Amino acid sequence: MKKIQDNLYQITIPTPFAVGDVHIYLLDAPVPTLVDVGPNTDLAEEIVQTELAKVGLSISAIEQVVLTHHHPDHSGLLDRFPSSTTVIAHQDGGRWLLHSEEFLLHHDSFFEQLLKQVGLPTIPPKAIERFRQPLVVACTRAIDLSIEEGDRLPGLPEWEVLGTPGHAEGHITLIHSTSRVALGGDVLLSHISSNPLVEPPFEIGGQRHKPILQYNNSLKKLHKEALSAVWSGHGDVVSNPSELIKLRLTKQHERAMAVLTYLQETKEPQTLFSICKWLFPLAYKREFGLTLSETLAQLDYLEAEQLVSSTIEENGWVYYRCREGVSVG
Repeated sequence: MKKIQDNLYQITIPTPFAVGDVHIYLLDAPVPTLVDVGPNTDLAEEIVQTELAKVGLSISAIEQVVLTHHHPDHSGLLDRFPSSTTVIAHQDGGRWLLHSEEFLLHHDSFFEQLLKQVGLPTIPPKAIERFRQPLVVACTRAIDLSIEEGDRLPGLPEWEVLGTPGHAEGHITLIHSTSRVALGGDVLLSHISSNPLVEPPFEIGGQRHKPILQYNNSLKKLHKEALSAVWSGHGDVVSNPSELIKLRLTKQHERAMAVLTYLQETKEPQTLFSICKWLFPLAYKREFGLTLSETLAQLDYLEAEQLVSSTIEENGWVYYRCREGVSVG
C-alpha cells in the first residue's frame, strides 16, 4: 500500500490481462471508500483484505465503491463485497456490470455483425467468445447510485466527478478540488496510450459510438483542469498531465495520418482487417479485439476529419478510401 496524500492510498493488484497490474485507491475517510476494486479473483480478494487490514479496515468495512469504469480488471471484485456496500458509477456502465442475458445477446449480435463487415475471409471459431473473455473475472452487480459530471462523492465533497468516456462508456475521473490530484482510471496512462474500445450501442440496431472522438474530447477536458497529478489504473503516476495529454493527442493524430498515407499509397480501398494487419502485423493474432478497436479508432477519426470515406460493398465488407483531393502533408 502506498500513501499518496492524507487519507488517500494506492493498492496494487495482479490481473490476468496483458495490461498487467491494476491500481485501486482507498479513501480512508469517515465513509470508507474504494475507487475501483480489481478483478474477481481469489488473489485480488486476498491482497485487498491484507492491505485494508494495515489501516484497520476490511472489505466488509468499505461503505461505498466508486468505479471509474466497468472493465472487469477494475470492477470484478465487487462480487465479493457485501450487498450493504453502495456501488457508485456512471449509469452508462451499468449494463456491463450486470451483463444480463438480454445484454449478452445484444453484445454477441453486435460483434457478429461487426466481424462480417471487417473483411475477414472466414470468421474464426469462437471469435465472439474471445470478445466475451474478460467477463470471466467480471462481477454481476447493479449500480446503487448513479453519478455524472459535476457531482461530488457522497461523504467526500472535496472529490468532484468529471465525465471522461472513450476508453469505456461511462468512464469518469475523480478530481480533488484542493490538491488537483486526479484518480483517472484508464483515461491517461503513463506508459501506453489508452485504447478507445468499441462497444455495442445502447439500443439494439442503434448507431455505433465513435470512442476515439469521445476519448480525444475527454483528454481536452482533462487538460483544462490544470491537474497536479493523475494516479491511474495502471502504470506510474502521471506527474506532468498537461504535457502527456498533448503528447497523446499528437501521437494519435500521427497514427491516423500514417493510416491515411497507407490508404493513399495502396491506391485501392482497404478493409478494416487489412489495415489492422498492416498496423499490427504481429499483435493482431494474439490481441485481435484490441487491435481491431485501435484500427477502427483511427478510421473513425479520419472519417470525422473528412479525410476518408467508407462504403459497404455487395459482399457486406466495409471498404475505406481517401476522399478525392485529400493529400498528406
